[in-house]
Amino acid sequence: MKTMKKILLIVSVLFIAVIAGIAFLVSTYDFNKFKPIATKAVFDATGRKLTITGDIEVALGFRPSLVLEHIKFENAKWGSRADLATLKRFDIQVALLPLLSGNVEIRRFIIDSPDILIELDEKGKSNLEFDVEKKKPEETQPEETGKDAIPLPEVNFKQLRIKNARVVFKDGKAKTMSAIFVDDFSLSGTLGDIIARNGMDLKLMVSGKLPEKFVQPLTQPLSFEKEFEVSSSFTSPAANKFSAQETKIVFDKNKINLSATVDISGKKPAAAVKVESEKIDLRPFLPEPEKPGKKTKRPGKKKSGRVFPRDPLPAEALNLADADITVRIAKILLPKIAMNDLKVDIALHDGQLEVKPVQAVIGGGKLDASVKLAAPRSKKDSKTAFSAALDISSLDVGQMLRDLEITDLFEGQLNVDVKLNSKGGSVAGLMAALNGHSKIIMNKALVYNGLLEFVGADLRASLFRIVNPFEEKRQATNINCFVNYFDFKKGIAQCSALVVDTDRLSLIGEGHINLRNERLDLSLKPSPKEGLGTKQVGKISISISELAKPFKLGGTLAKPALAIDTAEAAIALGKAAAGVALFGPVGIAAALADGNTGSKNPCLGAIDAAEKGVKYSQPNKTDQLKKVLNKTGSKVGQSIKDVGKDVGKDLGKGVKDVGNKLKGLFGN
Repeated sequence: MKTMKKILLIVSVLFIAVIAGIAFLVSTYDFNKFKPIATKAVFDATGRKLTITGDIEVALGFRPSLVLEHIKFENAKWGSRADLATLKRFDIQVALLPLLSGNVEIRRFIIDSPDILIELDEKGKSNLEFDVEKKKPEETQPEETGKDAIPLPEVNFKQLRIKNARVVFKDGKAKTMSAIFVDDFSLSGTLGDIIARNGMDLKLMVSGKLPEKFVQPLTQPLSFEKEFEVSSSFTSPAANKFSAQETKIVFDKNKINLSATVDISGKKPAAAVKVESEKIDLRPFLPEPEKPGKKTKRPGKKKSGRVFPRDPLPAEALNLADADITVRIAKILLPKIAMNDLKVDIALHDGQLEVKPVQAVIGGGKLDASVKLAAPRSKKDSKTAFSAALDISSLDVGQMLRDLEITDLFEGQLNVDVKLNSKGGSVAGLMAALNGHSKIIMNKALVYNGLLEFVGADLRASLFRIVNPFEEKRQATNINCFVNYFDFKKGIAQCSALVVDTDRLSLIGEGHINLRNERLDLSLKPSPKEGLGTKQVGKISISISELAKPFKLGGTLAKPALAIDTAEAAIALGKAAAGVALFGPVGIAAALADGNTGSKNPCLGAIDAAEKGVKYSQPNKTDQLKKVLNKTGSKVGQSIKDVGKDVGKDLGKGVKDVGNKLKGLFGN
């Protein structure tokens, strides 16, 4: 018995001595000798240099660990900096005892201060594309997936952390960049059986900062100011089924609650997603709308001269998965739209995408919309079916602009009715076959002249002629109505009604837009109002040619051109010439005041035509020219009456006689 004890004691001492010897050797061994092996393996795989300037530390025991410090990975030669990624410290520790039961327990996995740059050059090439010879892949046996397949061990995370991470994406083609700074990324729990896709139970916590503008120019220095937090729980309650519950996303003043389930057990994945929020402001994360009159250069893009791309629609993507998504947001702010009580239901099943309903309160009015896309049913049919409807009632444009903090220089309510359908293989194809109608009606609006500062100088001058044709010192212009109705038939948008009526002028338009070739052919005719009085007439400071400039909107959607409509200009010039020849400045105003449009409110007729979907009738141009001089005498006589009763009566009588004589030239 005593002999057995001595043997056990000797064995124990020897075992401890061996362990101590190994520990001593490990502690004294220079693991930096492995650096060349590691760097060569990385270079062979990527063609880039890996540099480890710090020491490699290895600790053995029941919880062995590996520590690497100060690591650099070389960037592409054309890159904007020398290193694609840098890392201050890499630290991993695992537990040995759980391995006896077939499990992997990662006690510690820490990545400290990674700085990663992903960038594209001006041609769109990524710095993640490695210039190495691609070897022919070796033939491998198919993986065992049956009963005899070797199960992978269950992986548990006690601590997985990424600290002080900085990731920057630069787009040399668009000259923009995006970035994110992660203060702390923490993941803990069980990864489960990766092969069976079951048993996952993980908790995620992320906090960090974003720039003021998520997408910004390359020349602008990065400044991380907007804080964000993300937390979620990921589980796999059954094989091939995953769930993300209690997901909360907080960035700046935005809070989003999200839940999702994904089932990949069927022929194609199926997902169900629910999004809820009290307020979302997406303006910092979306490109700012281009200011009117200011053109932004976008390098690297070849101008096709078209607005609607001809690239084939990725309709096959509609068949990749099924999904049901519900969105409920109390308030959402986009660069040009502010909405309250947003309700959106999205359903994707069997290649058909239906967004219905889309409901919201916008500018105090109601929005109701729907969109439907259907993928081609056969390989012979390459066209995607499209339909959309939009109904907006009592939209207070001024309130919406104030909500967006854009301007308070506009007041008015808008009503919109749009119904469209088409079938095509590209966006250009859909537009070329578009059918339906669009109707926009606005009654009683007030436009402050300061609003014109938001548009370009060339357009500002033309718009100022509409809102203030007599250059009065007025702060605002009353708009009686704006009516627009387009009828779409096989890609031709025919303008049935286009009327802008103010207290000083009426603007009536007609023509069409050819969506097949994207060409514009619209005529816009301004008509000063009758009965302006001598006060307005006395302040005319523009020339006859300026008053006689009807618009012709031509060119293309990509490059519209505003020019003088020569046919309409001849009519207006004839009126003005006759008026000024006979009666001076008073005659200009009286002659240019169109008796068919200027004296009556065209809003009622235009609205009625738009509601019925019929063409708004305008005065015949030939008859109008024929009657110019016939009307000039009586109009001027009426205008002169405003100067004084006695003088007006005499002049009016004289003018009437002149008018009667002129009638003989054109007949009764």
